Amino acid sequence: MAASVRNPSAAKILGTLIAVIAGFFLGKLAWNSFENRPGKLEAEFETAVQNDPTMGPMFQAFRQYFPNDYAALKTEMVAQHRAGATPASLNLLGFNRMAAFRKAHVRELALAPSPELQAFQKSQAALMNGLAAESDKMCAQYTFSAIQPGSTPSPKVQKLLADIGAVQFRAIAAGQKTPAKRQVDTLAPADGEALVTQMKRAGLGDRQLAAFLDGSAARALSETDQCRTGVILTQALDRLPAEQAERVLAVMTAHS
Repeated sequence: MAASVRNPSAAKILGTLIAVIAGFFLGKLAWNSFENRPGKLEAEFETAVQNDPTMGPMFQAFRQYFPNDYAALKTEMVAQHRAGATPASLNLLGFNRMAAFRKAHVRELALAPSPELQAFQKSQAALMNGLAAESDKMCAQYTFSAIQPGSTPSPKVQKLLADIGAVQFRAIAAGQKTPAKRQVDTLAPADGEALVTQMKRAGLGDRQLAAFLDGSAARALSETDQCRTGVILTQALDRLPAEQAERVLAVMTAHS
């Protein structure tokens, strides 16, 4: 069964995280308190997203590593606010724009050098545990698809989401500059076997394992079981030798 791990996208544990936190935060801003004077909204945007104690580091990383994309997002968000967009529509706009950004750069994330990819793995594990402690629903969504727009994570989980967002921006930039020489298209049978062995040792049952190997079967599981699968997957990655964990994570990331 282990060697049948041929579809690395079966468990899309790496969802549109940047999209989630950016959309959640941008839609939550007190837009109606901004004054529609030339230049005022742009300044308010900068103050809000750069100085926020929770989200600030993520937006700072976005601006540092991808200044053109950051400027384009700011311009569109401000223009939509001036046109009368509601917080909900701004939320969705931020979600969609950042989801598109991540999709465009997911291969570069998978090719991030070892230090950046390992930081991503560590941040992902922290988020997975945080979600599992708070919400089976969001945890399940993260494991097999993506946390949906309109979700309301606690401040603690918001911080974890923002942290992994910043980590991803740094990793994508590093993957662009000095891409690692690793395979990201297919999972080697030995790596798949090692991953499944660790997941079994961590207590994943046959039914949950079958859903992991065939992502289309995940909907037959309860949200609790879907969440547990994600938690065990992150634990299994942590128990693999570092280089092997990188290979597995890279393939899964490239297909997320």
